[in-house]
Amino acid sequence: MNEMLVLAVIVAGLWTAFVWLRVPAALLFLSLLVGRQLVSEVGIEAHEFVSSVVRVNDPRIVQLTLLLLPVILSLLFLRGKLAKSKMIIEAVPLLFAAATMVLFTAPLIPRLQQLLDSVLDNQTDTYRSLIVVCAAVSILVLTWFSYARGGQDKHGKHHK
Repeated sequence: MNEMLVLAVIVAGLWTAFVWLRVPAALLFLSLLVGRQLVSEVGIEAHEFVSSVVRVNDPRIVQLTLLLLPVILSLLFLRGKLAKSKMIIEAVPLLFAAATMVLFTAPLIPRLQQLLDSVLDNQTDTYRSLIVVCAAVSILVLTWFSYARGGQDKHGKHHK
C-alpha cells in the first residue's frame, strides 16, 4: 500500500475521531503539548512509576503513555463540549492537531517513524516544525475569534 495513503488514513482517522467527539481544538492541542512536555521533562522516578503502573519496561512505551495520557483524559472529559455549530471553524485546527499528534508519536513508534521518513523524504524534522507552527497559529487565531466579544453583546444583556 502507498505510504502517503497510509499516513493520510491515520491523520484522517484521528481527525474524524476528534470531530466526532467534539473536543475543542485549543484544549486538545494544549493537552498534546503538555504530554510532550511530560516526556521531555519528567524525571527517572516518574518514568519508573509509569512503568510500574502500565507494567512495561520499554522506555518508548512509558514515553508514549506520558505523551498520550493528557490527550486521552482530555478526550474523555471534554467530549461533546463543543457546539456542533462551531465544528466548521474548529475543523482546520483539529486537522493540524491530528497531524501534530502523529508527528509527536512517530519517534516512539519505529514503524510510524519509517513511514513518515519515507513520505517526507527524511525531512521529518523540517515538516514537524512547520506543522506544529501552523497548528499553534491556527489554534491561536481560532481562540482569538472564539473568545472575542462582538459589539452587540459587549455590554451584556442588561446594560442601560
